[in-house]
Amino acid sequence: MISIKTGERMKDKVQFVITALLGIVAFILFFGFVLSNIDPDNKLEAYTLAISFVGIFATFGGAYLGAKIAGENALNLKEKEIKYERKKEYIMKHHKMLSDLESKGFNTIKQELNKWNNNLLNENEQVYACVLSIKEVLKQIKSIHNEVEITDIICENKFKEIQKNIETFEKIKWVNGVHHNLDASGKKRVNENLINDKHEIFRLIKKIEYSLDGIPKYDIYELEKGLR
Repeated sequence: MISIKTGERMKDKVQFVITALLGIVAFILFFGFVLSNIDPDNKLEAYTLAISFVGIFATFGGAYLGAKIAGENALNLKEKEIKYERKKEYIMKHHKMLSDLESKGFNTIKQELNKWNNNLLNENEQVYACVLSIKEVLKQIKSIHNEVEITDIICENKFKEIQKNIETFEKIKWVNGVHHNLDASGKKRVNENLINDKHEIFRLIKKIEYSLDGIPKYDIYELEKGLR
């Protein structure tokens, strides 16, 4: 998507340059033609004068364009500085929370949930195994919430959303039947019933994933990116 937009912007710039050059040539020809008709004996001077006018306009136009670009660059740099300061303030204020989430492997846990949820959608024979793994990951998430002091109110609200969706997930009839101690026939029976609920489970876990994506607002390594 980014490369397409960049290509479109480059195409627009090329078209603008070509149009501007054609306009300049047309102006010189027209202005030179008018002046040469006024003074037929000095046609060369007429076209020279036309070119001089173009040079004057180009000088002022270049100065304006240079000032505009400099202003835009200064504005972009200022915006980057503001974003950097916001990250810095957030990370300093919530450093312990970020460190604790990192030490608990929070990002890895999020990836695991996403992996098993995607597997669930594409699986029929092992729905039971996918749901069992999802339950284990959700246990880890609940444990992290209990063990880590969440100092950011936005993150705390995200965890509350997650908790509500976990409770809804646990109320799905055959989810409670998923545990390690089932024998082969029990696993088969639960698996057959879970197949009917797997799309509902997938959507519910996807909601949890969306909430997890907002925790934390910045990771602990954000400042290393600097003003890039």
